[in-house]
Amino acid sequence: MTMTAGAATSSPRKGADATLDRVLADLGAITGMAVAVFDEDGREIAGVPPVADSGQWNAETVEVPIVVSGLDVGRVRVRAHGGDRDAVIQAESVARLAASFVEGRAQAEREQHAMAAELDAMADELLARYEEITTLSQLGEALGAVFEPKEICRISLQRAQLATGAQSGLVALSETDVLSTEAGAEDAAAVAAARCAVRTRRQVLLHEGESPETGAESEVAAGGPLLAVPLVPMTGGEVDAPLGALVVGRPPGAGRFTAGDAKLATSIAMQVASAIRSSRLIASLREAERVQHEIEIAADVQRALLPGSPPTLAGLELSGRCVPATNVGGDLYDHVLDRSGGLWLLIADVAGHSIGSALIMAMARTVLRREIADGRSPTEVLAATNETLYADLDASGLFITVFCGRLDLATGDFTYASGGQNPPLLRRASGELVELDADGMPAGFLPTIQYEEKKLRLSAGDLVVLYTDGVVEAEGTDGTLFGEDRLRNVVEKSGDAPASSVVGAIFEGLDQHGGHQADDVTLLAARWGDPI
Repeated sequence: MTMTAGAATSSPRKGADATLDRVLADLGAITGMAVAVFDEDGREIAGVPPVADSGQWNAETVEVPIVVSGLDVGRVRVRAHGGDRDAVIQAESVARLAASFVEGRAQAEREQHAMAAELDAMADELLARYEEITTLSQLGEALGAVFEPKEICRISLQRAQLATGAQSGLVALSETDVLSTEAGAEDAAAVAAARCAVRTRRQVLLHEGESPETGAESEVAAGGPLLAVPLVPMTGGEVDAPLGALVVGRPPGAGRFTAGDAKLATSIAMQVASAIRSSRLIASLREAERVQHEIEIAADVQRALLPGSPPTLAGLELSGRCVPATNVGGDLYDHVLDRSGGLWLLIADVAGHSIGSALIMAMARTVLRREIADGRSPTEVLAATNETLYADLDASGLFITVFCGRLDLATGDFTYASGGQNPPLLRRASGELVELDADGMPAGFLPTIQYEEKKLRLSAGDLVVLYTDGVVEAEGTDGTLFGEDRLRNVVEKSGDAPASSVVGAIFEGLDQHGGHQADDVTLLAARWGDPI
């Protein structure tokens, strides 16, 4: 503000101070008084209303000098309402307030010029920051309900072009070293810039006619300016590998991208990267839920394949239990009555405890039951099962260990064969412990296998315990195996306990041994009484 910069009131007031005009206008509006500022030559600088007619200043007018650094540089005039003392005092207060304001502004004018420049810079920064926050907020809202990567890229590219004033661009996603364009039109220079941003993990700012830095891409000349930023998500404060790159471009002659454009594009890219990572995580979770649902179905089917309540047979107790290591497993136990009065005891273990193992076991159960129904002997049942399943087992890289025995309910004769299965334990009523071992390879090793068949007679009080290797190979918290010795000890001490109690005692021993169950655990126990 310069006090001598005014002009005649009959013409526009050249150099008038808009802030001073506003202050005087506010004072006039509040007090209802006419307020004006004059320079040392008596020319009006500002006033409310602008006073052209000196007749407006009468005996009711109060005048206060404007003093800056000891010099009288002007006057403030205020016309009071009426001539009473209170009106004059109020007018003087208004005049002194206005004079003080003008003095302060004049004294601070030089500092204010410097401050104005600083404030302008701050305002520009605040405006840029506001635009950035607004852009990111709007982008966040737009991406909030979008989970498809292509749509995320399309929306993000539109926002980035708008925010940076770009007319072209693309978003490319990478899987290892392969970049695929998910949004925007492909352009050789833009793709080259994107690859460079992914490889260096830094922004690439190309001015008109420039090419990306070193590498094969440098042979591709850019047309207009290009800005490429990597899509880098943040995980717990750590920077992950880029998921791709965001590229925006302008036509030749449209002006280069600024550091502010690069900063805003980088912020957008981080938000895009987070949205894409979330999209992929959601897709993974959905796939995991689908797989889990299928596993639960498979587990239900597998449980349904296990035998229900054992048959009620005079002089015989049966008890079985199968506990998979995961939701599904590859173990099986079964007891089947044949047409000629025989009871078959089966236990089998497919390598592994996956859905594939469960499917193979379901097939094996069907084949075993079919061969039993055809009236075959234990060795014939195992040989036929191996021949039927060999091709499928060989293709899947799996094999099956299996034990099957037939108990003649009239005589107590027990005929059995084994295909690589852990030998069942026979506890005689006398306390003697016998292993029911027989030679034979697991099904799936060779197209044709010969099995050894053995036979013995059970006496009243004898107990047969069939088990899979998950029992003896169960690890304790100290890494030791449950082992055959612990199993034999439980069976030896079983006395004349019911079959169900023996099975329960073995599982209790496994629980006490502790550790993590790494394999399926399956038991089948039969306590023989007097023959029918």
